[in-house]
Amino acid sequence: MNYANHFHVGILVADITAAVDRFSDVLGVRFTEPAEQITTLHDPDPIECRVRASYSLGEPPYLELVEAQGDGVLSLRHGEGLHHLGYWAPDFETYRDSDAGVKLPAGPRFCLAAGAPTMWLTDPRNLHGVRLELVNSALRDGLEAGLAVGRMSG
Repeated sequence: MNYANHFHVGILVADITAAVDRFSDVLGVRFTEPAEQITTLHDPDPIECRVRASYSLGEPPYLELVEAQGDGVLSLRHGEGLHHLGYWAPDFETYRDSDAGVKLPAGPRFCLAAGAPTMWLTDPRNLHGVRLELVNSALRDGLEAGLAVGRMSG
């Protein structure tokens, strides 16, 4: 795992609108408008998952506010607060077969389209309570271009 690939801190919140307002007020940062994506979450069985999130604008590492939902990995039963550290990673299979993938196996996986996962999470028990979110680096240019103009995608 290369720390230089760290690009965001994911924070689970109950109400994304209130969280954007509060973080903006207290930290003096701007955020994208909350955006919603419907994705397939494999945890381990596939289910449809609504992810509503907002990224801070500026330089990385970004703050990603993620609205809690459901009973799974984005549930409020995990409590509001630090949810994950986000890293760019190669594709899922390359990560899974790497030393990092052996040390921190992939758990829940998000698939934005049919096929291989585009984002996956590690189990927080494997890193002193900290979950990593690995994001396929093929998404990097689009996300960074979008954030440069104030949106979550290019």
